[in-house]
Amino acid sequence: MARRSKPKAISKLSPTARKRRPKGMTSARFTAIFERHGQWFIGYVPEVPGVNAQERTLGAARRALTAALEELAEIDPTALRGKGRRIEQIEVRVSA
Repeated sequence: MARRSKPKAISKLSPTARKRRPKGMTSARFTAIFERHGQWFIGYVPEVPGVNAQERTLGAARRALTAALEELAEIDPTALRGKGRRIEQIEVRVSA
């Protein structure tokens, strides 16, 4: 039985309409942690101390946190490279 190949996706945007990054601009991925505290969502990025957000909705907290990272990148791009921090989960046994 012959296998059918998946059709290739065709972009409906013309090459000039596609979003392009300005020359010299790169992207990076960060870990965003969101916690609910009462009626507020608190978001922070463990890799970049000081970058945090507090908003009433999760969507607003995501947008605010992204904006904070972008602003920091404009002010001091080296701050986003981290300070040699390592984030790990450890297990601790507690007797009741």
